[in-house]
Amino acid sequence: MNGKTSAARGKRPLDARAYLIVGIAWLAAAALLGVRFWASGRIDPGFLALTVDAQDRVWAIAKNQVFVTDGDGALLESAALEELKVSGVVLDATSLGDGIALLTREQLVKCSAAPVACRRIPLEEEIQDGKIAYSAARDELALVDNGRDIVHLLDAVTGKRKSSSIEATTPLNRPNKPIFTSAALVVANTGGHALLKWSSRPGTPIDLSTAATQILRTKAQPYYAVPDRDGGWLVLESGSMLANGSVARYGNGKTSSTVPTGLNDPVSLATTSRGAVLLAGLDDRAIRIMNDGAPGRTFLRPDAAATVERHFSAGESFGKTSFMAGVAAAISFLAPLLLLTLLGYNLNQAVGARAGSD
Repeated sequence: MNGKTSAARGKRPLDARAYLIVGIAWLAAAALLGVRFWASGRIDPGFLALTVDAQDRVWAIAKNQVFVTDGDGALLESAALEELKVSGVVLDATSLGDGIALLTREQLVKCSAAPVACRRIPLEEEIQDGKIAYSAARDELALVDNGRDIVHLLDAVTGKRKSSSIEATTPLNRPNKPIFTSAALVVANTGGHALLKWSSRPGTPIDLSTAATQILRTKAQPYYAVPDRDGGWLVLESGSMLANGSVARYGNGKTSSTVPTGLNDPVSLATTSRGAVLLAGLDDRAIRIMNDGAPGRTFLRPDAAATVERHFSAGESFGKTSFMAGVAAAISFLAPLLLLTLLGYNLNQAVGARAGSD
């Protein structure tokens, strides 16, 4: 008891003024943390998904915004995902009839254009990471659950599961983008360095419970694949992460060339009805045409590119706001403690009172 008294000698006991100073400062800190959280949610790093619908409209989806262009890169419209009531981190997109299907960690939605509007498609379970593809001929969605190493076939209208892959017959390792061909479903088996195919005869359903066949062995990990004009494949591949990925052209099961992307962080590959191969970049905030074996020209027309850049630049300002709010919150939390110490208050009193109550 004497030790505590000695340690506190010369110190002022905490009074109403001291508690008022701390209370006001910490309320300000809480408000600043709220600003930080709000601003962080509006930071938009770049494109997350890319797809082309049946009308040859190109849909480029960012964290908070969707941009729709025509097949020549001219901007048709854009909309905020929040206004469309699309929630959750965007995982992938695919053509779906006269619009697209958009997959997030929380929901699967169908979006139509002119103007952009979205409605929810029932989904039996949430997934943490995955990709989707649509078959107009079958009116089915292929849903790849990357985290659980499984592929599902879903009814595109009801979202009901029709078939699923089985580990015993087709062990998958971090599968990624699926794609439908005329008589098969092809999946990029990323961890297995291969493209796998489930086939079916005309008029018969694809049965994912049967064993898939390997149609291509890739040098690096494949994430996306699209058919090439000569019957081969263009594969977006990389190491353990997609950053700094490249596009490889495979013919007859062998790599014939590597197509420079001109992008630092390619994230999504898609094709138009005219045969143009489009590649979207995350940090690059650009879409390039990958044909002709060279870093392609920018796909977006100047007015569209300017609109996109304004959106991402606004996201950068939110990033600065988030950082400054975090710094200010830390100062608001610590400053009153320093001030009370300088004013001669005994801060150990509060600690001792808490210990006594415990």
